[in-house]
Amino acid sequence: MNNIWKNAAAALLVCSLVTPLAAQEGPAGTLSGDEITQAITGSTLLVTVMGGDQYQEYFAPDGSISMTGDSGVYDGTWRVIEDEICMKLALPSNDGCWRVALDGDAVTLIGQDGAVDYEKQIIARDQDTDG
Repeated sequence: MNNIWKNAAAALLVCSLVTPLAAQEGPAGTLSGDEITQAITGSTLLVTVMGGDQYQEYFAPDGSISMTGDSGVYDGTWRVIEDEICMKLALPSNDGCWRVALDGDAVTLIGQDGAVDYEKQIIARDQDTDG
């Protein structure tokens, strides 16, 4: 009878440890959709791409992106869908959705495969070019 109580206690302990892990949504350390919107809206991010070109990306509150860099000016759109940021850029062609991790001003975009696709830096926040 003593073994039954030990087994029951062990099973209860395992369930209490596993349940919180299973209840977590998304990978640890990524932002929710609301947190992405709050962090990115009105911000300018700096990104260095392969080859060394740098771009400044302004994420306007109206969902437009203005990207200025060494090789020109490009426009696109952005929006948050569930817990991912989705962007459409004409040039360079780069459409997709990514999970977002934020550490201070360091922004990491994580692809569907869980790999880091882009690392960016917030260089200005809460900008509003309309006024």
